[in-house]
Amino acid sequence: MNTSKTVLLTLALTTLCYSETWINYNLENSNIAGSYAQCMTIDPFNNIYIGCDWAGISKFNGEGWVSWTPDNSGYPANAIEPIDIGTDSEGNLWISSDGSGLVKFDGTDFTEYDAEDNARNLTVDTEDNIWYKNWQDIVTKFDGTTFTDYDTSDFGNHGYLAALSAGPDGSIWMLSDTSLIEFDGDQWLVYSSYHNTLWHQALAFDNSGNVWTGINNAVGRYDGENWISYTFQSDSLNFWFPGALQFDADGILWVGYDFGLARFDGENWTQYTTTNTGQELGWITSLVIDANNNKWLASFGNGVFVFNEDGVVLGINDKNQVPLDFEILNIYPNPMNPAVTISYSLNTGADLSVSIFDITGRPVWTQSITNKSYGEYSFQWKGNDLQNHAVASGVYVIRLSANKSIETRKVLVLR
Repeated sequence: MNTSKTVLLTLALTTLCYSETWINYNLENSNIAGSYAQCMTIDPFNNIYIGCDWAGISKFNGEGWVSWTPDNSGYPANAIEPIDIGTDSEGNLWISSDGSGLVKFDGTDFTEYDAEDNARNLTVDTEDNIWYKNWQDIVTKFDGTTFTDYDTSDFGNHGYLAALSAGPDGSIWMLSDTSLIEFDGDQWLVYSSYHNTLWHQALAFDNSGNVWTGINNAVGRYDGENWISYTFQSDSLNFWFPGALQFDADGILWVGYDFGLARFDGENWTQYTTTNTGQELGWITSLVIDANNNKWLASFGNGVFVFNEDGVVLGINDKNQVPLDFEILNIYPNPMNPAVTISYSLNTGADLSVSIFDITGRPVWTQSITNKSYGEYSFQWKGNDLQNHAVASGVYVIRLSANKSIETRKVLVLR
C-alpha cells in the first residue's frame, strides 16, 4: 500500500481541560459499549478506541464516548468479540475477531474481508500493512488488496504465539513461550527467549530500539544480542500476566497487569493498585499513552481508566477553557520532507518540552528548550528519531508542553 499519498489534515488548535489524577469510564457514567475492555488503540488524531468483549467498539474523541454495536450500527454481529484493534495512518480502525476475521471501520462503514474466521493478535506496520494471526498460528499480512500467509510451523517448536507488534523500523515481531521472532521484510529470524519456560505476554520498543517483553514476575529487554531481566522488587508486586507494555515520552516503562498498573524508571518500580489508588483497576488488558501523557487502561470488567500523575488532560473544543503559557503559531511545510519548522510564542518565561509520537503513540523524538523568555521562537524537526534515523512516511503527533500547558498538532511525513 502506498503511504506517500497526500492526506488532508485538520490542524485545529487543541485546547485542554485539566482534571483529577484518575478517571474511570464505565457503563454507569458513560456511553462505552461494555465494561469488559479487551483491547485498545490510539489513532493519528489522538482519538482512543476500545474493543469491548461481547459488545462492540467505542471511541473517545476528547469530549465523550461514541459506541458502535450490532444493535445501533452496521457493526458485524459475528465480530461481537473484538480480540485486537489498530489504526492506520488515515485513521481507519482495523478489528480482528474470532467470528468475523478482519474488519475495517472508516468512521462510517464497516467492511468485512475474506480472512480467517478466528483472527487474533493484530498490528499495523509503517507501510499500513495489516498483520494478524489465528489460533493455528498462521500469520497473515494484508496490504489492502492481497492476503499473504506465513506458516510459523516452519520456525521450529516455538510454542504458542502470544503477541504480535510492528517495530518502529517496519519490522514485525512476535513472542511465544519459547522464542522472540522477527520478520525484517525479507526473512524470519528466531531468537531464543530470556527463559524458555516463561510465558511472554506483551511487546514494546524503547527509544533506543530495544525490544521489551512482559514475562512472569519481570520484564525482559533484548538489545539484539543479550537479554536483561528486571524483576519486580516487592513481594506484593506479583505480575503473573503482564498483558500490556508502553513507553512514555520520557522513556518510562508502564506495565498493565492482572492487578493494576506499574511504572519502571530503569531502576525502581512503582505499583498502582486498588489499595493505593482507590480505583477498582482489575486486570489491565491493554494500555496506550496519548499525546497529553495520559495513560489509558483497558480493564477487563471495569471499563476504562485514565491516569496522569500531573492531572488528566483531555482535549475539548473550548479555546477559553485554560489559558496556555504558549501557542503554536505555524507548522510548515505540512506535509513535510525532509524537515518541518514549528513556530510558537511564549506568553511567559518557561522551559518547553517537545515530544513527537508515531501513530501508535510510541515516542519518536524529544527535545528540551530551556531559558526562553516572552516572545516568538521556532525550532526544526528533521524527520529523524533519537538514533538519527529517518522516520517512515506517515502521520506523527507533535506535542509541546510548558508548566501545565500542553498543545498537540499533527504532521504528515512523505518520503
